[in-house]
Amino acid sequence: MNSDHNSEVTSVLHKISAGVDGAHDQLFELVFQDMRAMANRMMSQQPADHTLQPTAIVNEAAMRLLSDQDLGKNASRRLFFWTAARAMRRVLVDHARKRSALRRGGSQKPVALDVTIEFIESSSGIDLIDLDEALNELRDTNERHAEIVTLRFFGGLELKEIANQLNVSLSTVEKDWRLARIRLRRRLQ
Repeated sequence: MNSDHNSEVTSVLHKISAGVDGAHDQLFELVFQDMRAMANRMMSQQPADHTLQPTAIVNEAAMRLLSDQDLGKNASRRLFFWTAARAMRRVLVDHARKRSALRRGGSQKPVALDVTIEFIESSSGIDLIDLDEALNELRDTNERHAEIVTLRFFGGLELKEIANQLNVSLSTVEKDWRLARIRLRRRLQ
């Protein structure tokens, strides 16, 4: 993302905060490609035959974001993209919970996210619900560590991109990423 794009995102977020009509739609049009790139990076780790498309994650996350009444408050590009990655995380975790309920006899039908969630859980050995709880605990002790994990794991961003988003050095992100992984690994074992 270039600085003009970053400024434009921040400007539109301020419009949302001010209650300008059409600003939500303008924001979605402006960030759709960025969110899709995040989803593409996340989905690139999935098997070739998965049925979930990055656009499905983006659309669901965007619906959640655009309906958030607090979206324009504390408007910043950094906060928005962290919130977008978190919304994508919520889409996957909520679906994992629904799938878990199915295993307990729920009447919901599985949808395309099943394939992705099963792959994530089987390939990483991590239960998304446990990961969500662990991230919430991590956020209580070190918010930046939780932010980095969310952007990396659910947003699919590279460490350099995360450093840019958080306005910190790459070495800081690398160190925080290592420490966060250690803490999460301990918590999830």
